[in-house]
Amino acid sequence: MISMNSEIRKNHIFITGASRGLGWSLAKVRWPSRDSLYLLARGALPLENHGERKDTWFFPADVQNIEQTLSTINEIFSLIYKEFGKGREQQGLILFQNVGVVEPIGFVGQIFSEDIIRNLHVNLLAPMLIANRAMALFQDLALPMKRVVFISSGAAESIYAGWSCYGAAKAGLNQFMKNMAKEQEGLPYPFSVASISPGAMSGRMQEQIRAVSETEFPMRRKFVDLFRSGQLVDPDMAAQQIMQWSLGQDFVNGSVLSLRDLLMKG
Repeated sequence: MISMNSEIRKNHIFITGASRGLGWSLAKVRWPSRDSLYLLARGALPLENHGERKDTWFFPADVQNIEQTLSTINEIFSLIYKEFGKGREQQGLILFQNVGVVEPIGFVGQIFSEDIIRNLHVNLLAPMLIANRAMALFQDLALPMKRVVFISSGAAESIYAGWSCYGAAKAGLNQFMKNMAKEQEGLPYPFSVASISPGAMSGRMQEQIRAVSETEFPMRRKFVDLFRSGQLVDPDMAAQQIMQWSLGQDFVNGSVLSLRDLLMKG
């Protein structure tokens, strides 16, 4: 178990894409009871399954809608900023940039322009805008912990025919993160930023991958086999590991990790 920063009495946890998959698993993982959660999602959250936790706020927004996203982010971050007026020297901030879509799946020239735009809006543009707003508002706050976690993918580095948009967006997000990390070096009150890939995880995205043809996605069989053999990553397990890492001393500014890396470290 990774040790937690002992100076911090309360963290403010912001999660995008919180209505399902890894985002929902991060929302319902057993964070310390004193921490506050701010959940951004397009769909409704099953908050009746969220236990007895009181400090949870849900904000509906579709990150494809940039104007709506920026307005909602301003609302969320303003709320968090006000909370920091109550003993900020013992409060932390962790932003999980989790929202993502794999579609369109298909070869370049055979996919729709609107779907390419949607993919880049969700996977790249929205996380960039959210991070930019966070830096603008929280950069000069002297907090004991300020972290941004970008949920990445192996597709950022591996080549998959049919995933040109998804791979390009995730690679761009990793590069954006690395440049952010470099910019934070030497600042008086820096953020630490990192990317992590959870691997092939059980959920809607894997269902979408299995639903396409091998003509659209030649590597489809690999993911079908992972599903049939029970090798897909459980999102609740992934969330538990990522939560511990995000709070711990092994969080390194500018790093690109996989869930497998965390599991190997024990």
